[in-house]
Amino acid sequence: MKIKAITATVMLLAALCSCSKEGPARYKGNYSFKTSGTICARQISEPADTLLPSDVTIKLVTESGQMDITPSGGDAMLVTMNVTGGDMLVYDAKADGEDLVITADKRSIILDFPDSEGSKILPPSVRAEIGISGSGQRYDNIILFKFIYTGEFQVGDTKYEIYSSDIDCRAKVNE
Repeated sequence: MKIKAITATVMLLAALCSCSKEGPARYKGNYSFKTSGTICARQISEPADTLLPSDVTIKLVTESGQMDITPSGGDAMLVTMNVTGGDMLVYDAKADGEDLVITADKRSIILDFPDSEGSKILPPSVRAEIGISGSGQRYDNIILFKFIYTGEFQVGDTKYEIYSSDIDCRAKVNE
């Protein structure tokens, strides 16, 4: 009888110790982050003079800096990204079990346009207002985010629409 009680107690303690944090407690903290990736866009207007091909893949300017994730009530969280030498980005998010889901929002990005020889054509870069959403999962002391960029931008008189994106953000806990 005592052996069964001791075994049950040990199993209960083991189960309690093996539980990982869920929800806001899983993500709360201060991190260093780095974001990079590409977007694919296609021409949606027909100007007389086109500076880019009708379908283009653009490598985004890599961003890094500090990220703070703080609870804002219930499962709601606030993600603040202070880009080194750049913008301060603030997103609403929701801790959904093991996922941190970024609420759809707008942000400004810089797009560079290298030509086939690797040099820059005019204009060398364009600032675009785009939509952002995505989610992340925590693994030990890092969070891996997958962002989705959407929207349109203009180069000269030509309009382009983003039809796919491959944006990764790695955030490591500052210890």
